Amino acid sequence: MTVVVSGERYALDVEDVLEITELEELTPVPGAPETVLGVCNVRGEILPLNSLARLLGLGDGAGAQRMLVTDNAGMHTALAVDAVLDVGPAPALTEHPDSPLLDGAALVGEALVGMINLPMLLSAAQTGP
Repeated sequence: MTVVVSGERYALDVEDVLEITELEELTPVPGAPETVLGVCNVRGEILPLNSLARLLGLGDGAGAQRMLVTDNAGMHTALAVDAVLDVGPAPALTEHPDSPLLDGAALVGEALVGMINLPMLLSAAQTGP
């Protein structure tokens, strides 16, 4: 699944995404890490909503309009993204970025797409970027 975050493209394994929806009404969480925008109710489950832009160090994520509900080993969390571009097969990774949050990157058309390592990303969400 390819998403846009602060003008850059990233991919997540579609098997890790349970749902794509519009951003829900959020409840602020005092004292939460800066990556947590708040919590939201998704089908009766209270989930933290993390800014993917903030987790990746791409600014405040003010352009986020969509929410991905993810599942990592039974742990559900939501990620705020600007847009979802495509749901399809993962690109063949050709680059190996320095970031532990990425498994690699690939050129798709003329755009560089970073493949997100969801377990590492969610670990960073727990501890802060």
